[in-house]
Amino acid sequence: MKRIGIAVVGLFFGVMVLLVSVAMETKQMIVVALVGDDIPVATKSGVVEIPPQMVNYYLPYPGILPDHPMYFVKMMRDRVLLWLTRNSSEKIERLVLYADKRIHAAKVLVEGNQVELGVTTATKAQKYLEQAVEEWLDLQQNLAKRDVLLEALVKAHLKHEEVWVGIHGRLPAEMRVIADQGLEGNRRSRQKLLDMGGGKFLEIIPEATQ
Repeated sequence: MKRIGIAVVGLFFGVMVLLVSVAMETKQMIVVALVGDDIPVATKSGVVEIPPQMVNYYLPYPGILPDHPMYFVKMMRDRVLLWLTRNSSEKIERLVLYADKRIHAAKVLVEGNQVELGVTTATKAQKYLEQAVEEWLDLQQNLAKRDVLLEALVKAHLKHEEVWVGIHGRLPAEMRVIADQGLEGNRRSRQKLLDMGGGKFLEIIPEATQ
């Protein structure tokens, strides 16, 4: 009986944490990724300083990292919010936000010597980014909104590529193969945007042609 009581209390606590987390996350959209975020991030290995950014696109604070015991609550929250998001453009924004947070987390993990977990997290970021691109390709809205999302998507791809390149040199040989695959996936995904965006795309993001 005592064990049942403890289990019920634990379940109640977990649900409450999830609900609070969902409520807080609903306030965050893609605009968070466009705000400066040069904040030191604490890890098990100490404090990692975030260096100045090369691409004019700032990654959002990643929050708790995948090595945290409560990270599963964050994953549950993300899935619930994504499922609840029915508006196509908002879904794209949320997917990019998730991708940005994970690539930032991957960077912090690799710099904190948690290389394998960092690469796995970066790979998940790429999957979210690719999903966002597919959603954008199917988007049926006015051109102005498509262009705003296009700009965010391309800048996100450029920033993610920068992170992939940055962590590549810190990886052992066997992990660099996965990083190479991540980079190739990023470039294929970005090429889809180039193919669909045409000349207008080049005007929006001139650095993408470099």
